[in-house]
Amino acid sequence: MHPSSATSTSVYVFSSHETSDTPASAFGAPTLSLAASSLVLSHFFGTADKHPFNVQSAPDGFSAVDEVLSYPAIRRDVFESIGGNLVVILGGVESAEDLFPSREPTFFVSSTPTPTEFSALVRKLSVRNDEISFDDERSGVRLAVGDKRLIDAIPAKPTTVNAFKSLAKRYPETAYDLFDVTISEDAAFVIEVQYVADLISSLSEARQHITYDTPDFIGVRMSGLEGIRRKHGVESKQYRGAVNILKNLFEMYVIPDFAQTYKAIALATFITLPTTSTSSAISKRSFPESLVSCYPNQTVCEFSTSNCSSHGTCAQLPSTENTTTCFACKCAKNGTAYAGIQCELQDVSMDFHLLFWTCVSLLIMTAGVCWFLVQSGDLENGGIALGSAVTLKQD
Repeated sequence: MHPSSATSTSVYVFSSHETSDTPASAFGAPTLSLAASSLVLSHFFGTADKHPFNVQSAPDGFSAVDEVLSYPAIRRDVFESIGGNLVVILGGVESAEDLFPSREPTFFVSSTPTPTEFSALVRKLSVRNDEISFDDERSGVRLAVGDKRLIDAIPAKPTTVNAFKSLAKRYPETAYDLFDVTISEDAAFVIEVQYVADLISSLSEARQHITYDTPDFIGVRMSGLEGIRRKHGVESKQYRGAVNILKNLFEMYVIPDFAQTYKAIALATFITLPTTSTSSAISKRSFPESLVSCYPNQTVCEFSTSNCSSHGTCAQLPSTENTTTCFACKCAKNGTAYAGIQCELQDVSMDFHLLFWTCVSLLIMTAGVCWFLVQSGDLENGGIALGSAVTLKQD
């Protein structure tokens, strides 16, 4: 029995070389530990030599890894090279089967990290020494390629108006009925869907005119569904509509566009997680409630605070299931601390404490020295004699 996709991490791998008669695993999808999953992914990325797996400590894990890598849809020949890797990470997925109804998961992951944690793992596994890379945490995109022209082909994010117009053309019956352009979570989802479609299309077109042997890596962290889930709930028509839109996006655009890009094998890996991210790098202590001004998304936060007065960055506050999304300024730049809602004030508390305690120490030392001098001259009360009481020898 395999774990439910509603409570586990499900991984789907699509190969450009698989066919309709490609056999499925006879025993269903295996469940891998996070370490074993890392080995599978690093094997896809061509970085397995940098991430060794201890077979002696986990023989069952290695057996499961071998089962996944032997799956015919992934690689029919052990010497077959991989032309490109696409990894899409989605959080807030209630049921992975709704996204890929005609496909069984390639494997499950026994633990359930957050999308942010899994993104960090994938980034670490995909790093190569010879890469030409592009990292944009704000858009959730990472590229490691062999030619700078692919970096130049990355499109700009669409405006909210254009994204809604494009969505209305593809899904005229759902676009404006489901999503409200004035709700930040709705707008963020619609923009993300259009941006991912534009990204894969632009990169695929550019790659067909560039020749090199280095396998490409394209990583996309999609967070729009998480926002829809937090705002409207999993039983809402907005969430169900968003899932259907993502299903169509992957099946009709992302997977086929990426697959036709390479003559060598191309692997599109989708990692679906039921959890949502709350920016693990930021703690609540970083944002005292009395000093926080919440903004619905990063763009509004940056605009309203003049990009945190150029003294910090807008980041999402940790939130619970019953709270709305909150972005606020995290203040720090080049080792200098700042304070205030917009990071407009330089935080001199550290300098103050250094100066204050230095002065206190000097006062204590001065008082001690004065006391010592006074005591040393009071010989009748046991003072300290400063000179020798021995009479000098005279001829």
